[in-house]
Amino acid sequence: MINESQPEATTSNYFQVAVSDDQSAINEVDNQETTQSVSQSKADKAEIRRQRIEAAVERSKTEYKAEHAYTERGWFTNPETERNVLSKNKVDKQHLEYITTNLYYSEPPNYEEALRLILDSFDPKAKHSGGLPRELLDTGLRCSLKCNDIENAINLADSSKVLWKGQFAGIAALASDAYLIANRPKDALSPLFISTSFFGLHEPILSRLSKILKQIISSSSLSSSSSNANHGYQQTKHFLNILEKVVIWKSNYLQKPLFNDQPDASSSRSSESVNTNRHGDENGNENIPKDTNIDISFDKPINLQSIIEELEIIDEETINGLKGTVNRLNKGSKNEPEVIEKSVREL
Repeated sequence: MINESQPEATTSNYFQVAVSDDQSAINEVDNQETTQSVSQSKADKAEIRRQRIEAAVERSKTEYKAEHAYTERGWFTNPETERNVLSKNKVDKQHLEYITTNLYYSEPPNYEEALRLILDSFDPKAKHSGGLPRELLDTGLRCSLKCNDIENAINLADSSKVLWKGQFAGIAALASDAYLIANRPKDALSPLFISTSFFGLHEPILSRLSKILKQIISSSSLSSSSSNANHGYQQTKHFLNILEKVVIWKSNYLQKPLFNDQPDASSSRSSESVNTNRHGDENGNENIPKDTNIDISFDKPINLQSIIEELEIIDEETINGLKGTVNRLNKGSKNEPEVIEKSVREL
């Protein structure tokens, strides 16, 4: 074979050219043999693997028998099982949640035992939620409220602060109830304001807000030594009136069935159920309309700073929560500037 890349052979370089041609021919033969051996080895490996898998499948048909497994009731709490949550030093939170939920909804319910099990895993100094998942913290708060255990209810409520800003309005409502039974109504406002600010205006939260604000105003009016007795919580009452309107407006949607077969009868029942629960402001201020078609707009905007002063709020997070709530409610103000949409070119 003549190597075209080599110079033409002459009398002076004939030997070198011949050696180079021989070496090129040897290398070409070696490359062909290597390629054939590699392709052949891959095919052999694939065939060996196929045979091995086929043999394993056939062997499994004789070595493994068909079985039917079932789970017995109460296996979590069975002392003979290895997964009994109460027999281990490190508690499995998922199993603990099962046990405490079972105790909470048992007949009759055993709130004390469920609370005791949760408190055994509760660490007030933990970085997040007392070392408890959200479900256990929720059950613990409910049990402490059912047992009227004020001290543990407050500890659990304090540990739930990190959840007030998330989409866990239920935890915020339970924390507010805990502060309320401890006769701390102003502290009970904090989780509700924060939840409303982040999560939106929802009837159960707003109803609690309305109830607590009424309690603060009524208790202050009975106390002659209160610094707010002179001005009578005017801005707070205005804020409360707006809240009441929004609560009734939100309640209308909760009263309507998903499938309305009898629209006239259901609408009358809805109107009656809403109006019987709301009779206006008990403090003698402007009455709340009893009509279900409520105009929630208002002329006078909410004065945030005056409400902070009247309620004597000093906590920064509570103030921010109140600010977010007021901003949401102020969207119904008739004095709110109209938003003018502009095209991209105009902007």
